[in-house]
Amino acid sequence: LLLTATQQDEAEDDEDAADAGAASAAASKRRARGKADLRMELGKNDPYALLELDHLRWRATADDVRKSYRRLVLLHHPDKKAATAEEGAPDAEEDDEMFKAISDAFELLATP
Repeated sequence: LLLTATQQDEAEDDEDAADAGAASAAASKRRARGKADLRMELGKNDPYALLELDHLRWRATADDVRKSYRRLVLLHHPDKKAATAEEGAPDAEEDDEMFKAISDAFELLATP
């Protein structure tokens, strides 16, 4: 089978595009798997541990919960980290997930 030069170039471009598409799909799957693993890991932790109140447990007052939440939000808030880190950095994604988990834990413990 003889192909013209333009047909060969098009075939090579298609192969390169398929390789690039496969690579980006694999990277996307790794990121999704990493986030899923992080959520699963965070889900195993109880809200007291996420808010670093595991030493107090059920004795933690609403004031303790609020203080801990505010302190941790300052550490893990995506807007605070954006000023010091590059967008899309691995730590930024982990901090974003941690921020969401901390917010969920606070909502669970703050509502009576």
